[in-house]
Amino acid sequence: MANQHRPDPNEVYFNYDRAMAQMDVHKLDAIVGATFTNAYYMSGVHTIYDDWPWVEPYQAAIVCRDEAKPPTLVTMTMFLPSLVGGVPTWMPNVRLYDWLAIDKTLEPPDTESALVAEIGRFIDERASGDVEKNLVDATVAAFKQLGLTKGRIGFDDLRLANYVKEALPDIEIVDAFKMIMNVRKARTPQELRMLSYSARVNHLGLEAVIEAMRPGMKWSELAYLFKETWIKHGGSTVSDKGLFWGGAYKGQYIPDAFYLPDNDFVLEEGKYYLLEGEGQVQQYHADCNRTVFLGEPPKDYLKGVDAIMRAYQAIEKPLRPGVSTAEVYRAALGVIFEHEIPFPRKTAVATHGVGLEFVEWYGDFPTQKAIPESYMIEEGVTVGMDVLYYGHTLGTFHMENGLMIAEDGPRSFYAPPNTETILPAGLIVKNGNGTDCYCPSDVKLFMEKGIDEHLVIQGSPVPSWCHPDVIGQEMPLAATGT
Repeated sequence: MANQHRPDPNEVYFNYDRAMAQMDVHKLDAIVGATFTNAYYMSGVHTIYDDWPWVEPYQAAIVCRDEAKPPTLVTMTMFLPSLVGGVPTWMPNVRLYDWLAIDKTLEPPDTESALVAEIGRFIDERASGDVEKNLVDATVAAFKQLGLTKGRIGFDDLRLANYVKEALPDIEIVDAFKMIMNVRKARTPQELRMLSYSARVNHLGLEAVIEAMRPGMKWSELAYLFKETWIKHGGSTVSDKGLFWGGAYKGQYIPDAFYLPDNDFVLEEGKYYLLEGEGQVQQYHADCNRTVFLGEPPKDYLKGVDAIMRAYQAIEKPLRPGVSTAEVYRAALGVIFEHEIPFPRKTAVATHGVGLEFVEWYGDFPTQKAIPESYMIEEGVTVGMDVLYYGHTLGTFHMENGLMIAEDGPRSFYAPPNTETILPAGLIVKNGNGTDCYCPSDVKLFMEKGIDEHLVIQGSPVPSWCHPDVIGQEMPLAATGT
């Protein structure tokens, strides 16, 4: 029966309906996600190998355009405990291969093991065919079972595709990496809940860092505090550095050095610091930036803050479905030039996707090309929205929110109902023991209306043993400097 395998978008990450539409556009009979990101996205199965991660694919998720053919996960027998122990797949059909086969001698069943019994039931109900020797053989067997011995098949990993074609020469291989990225572009409700959780942890981490900042404290201590926050809530930071942007070169503080490996410098009165918060929970990422000034900021510096914040307000109008991100860039730059700040083209405007990868681009390869990068905004897209001024004449100032694009405009993940408070927009000023925020009084951000309540995840999506604390609980701060 047609549509019998259609998953509930409130329960899975995979945007099934969008995938069906994309297969129609590209005239594909099936798509295969084998990169560890896409296999996870399509099947819902996240394993320890995803965290390593391997370059070579080890799972393959197959979805046919003919909806009567069952979506199929090709995976290792060693992952059966994960599949029955808390990392299930919505895909009804599973094909297995055994990589670490050491001894083929049969043992009597372990009648005392509930896990063994459950794996047996899973194999009886979900697994089909023989256990193969490797991913290629198991994928070929799945293709034969699904009747995919000819036709146009989209692969995101062309190495796997070419080996499958050796066994099935009548299939036509199509590079579907960009197509699957296009499917991922619009999030399902379940993905939005995962992203909301990661943003909430990110919010807590940034708040803890801002609270702890004071002259004499080491940046590395702040980075540790930020990393500790993520770990306590079942996630991790994107980089071992913890907090990005701060750097030191030959003992000199470099405020906007994203790539310097040395981040062990001491915070000083009268300087600004860029807090780039990036992390992930079960591979769903959060990205947000705030700028903090220690002491009384100079009036000239505030001119740059004024320009960037008014530019940030201006981007809200084009941040809507059906508009190109190039228009977002133009809206921001128009405001920057109006304010006549020094070297206005030192302003970067980036509307990059945030999801299963920290940075997702939806343009043509190569994606890292001169701005303005351009793709069409759609409802359900999630972005890290940056307006960043790099000019050192006034001083660097960055402002970034993690946003979901709704029909009526952008919505911030860093505002109620997802978080207890709004993460302040503008320049955060720490003068003595007090914390304040400077933002032009005429700047009002619609995005701070926040995401809809049904997209706020309830509880934690990770097992309790992964983290000792829960969201919202007070957490200890790291050492507060010398």
